[in-house]
Amino acid sequence: MARDGRRGLLAITWPLSDIARIGHVLGATVNDVALTVATAAIRHMLTTAGEPVTGRTLRMTVPVAPAPGTHNSQGTAPIIVSVPMDLPDPILTLARITEQTTAAKASRARSQAELVPSPLIPPFVMRRGMRWLRRHGGERVHLYVTNVPGPPTPLWLDHLRLTSAYPIAPLVGGMPMAVAVMSYAGTLAMTVNAAPGLSELRSFKAGAQNAMEVLSRQLLVPHPRS
Repeated sequence: MARDGRRGLLAITWPLSDIARIGHVLGATVNDVALTVATAAIRHMLTTAGEPVTGRTLRMTVPVAPAPGTHNSQGTAPIIVSVPMDLPDPILTLARITEQTTAAKASRARSQAELVPSPLIPPFVMRRGMRWLRRHGGERVHLYVTNVPGPPTPLWLDHLRLTSAYPIAPLVGGMPMAVAVMSYAGTLAMTVNAAPGLSELRSFKAGAQNAMEVLSRQLLVPHPRS
């Protein structure tokens, strides 16, 4: 965790294969698992600070790119996912999130749509998303989460290997933090960009790690074949 006097920055990493296996077993995507971990981390931040979570809902926004083979010069509005904060079980949270993201993509009639399918978010999607967040972010959502699949193999520059890659999402729409997720060379990195005065990043990390432990235990449970 780093802090420069103006904002805080936290980074957490996991093997991408573990996230993918959890998603496969529980019928979710890597993006759904990342949203679940972020939700659990926010919940842990609140409870650690003594804040009530009963009856509260976390509204997150996730950018969505057009389906492969389609043309949309204006991009698409982000998906908004709402999760009750009083769900203590990450498995139940994952089910809620998966249901919403699946329904949102289906409603847009893109049967092959994937959350941010390209290695980099297309510029028009980022521009449209930023405009939308600046207008509506603070009043409609609490957290901005972006998930970008990166290169599956290491990158090299002048015979030097890029060992790690960490994304940083901007603070927009009056939201006090933004979460960015990126895969690179078999590792999934989650970073938190926090506004000044937000000092509970250690509890965010603890909540995220606890959620991953709970989800990972599902890999040891026999599940019926679909």
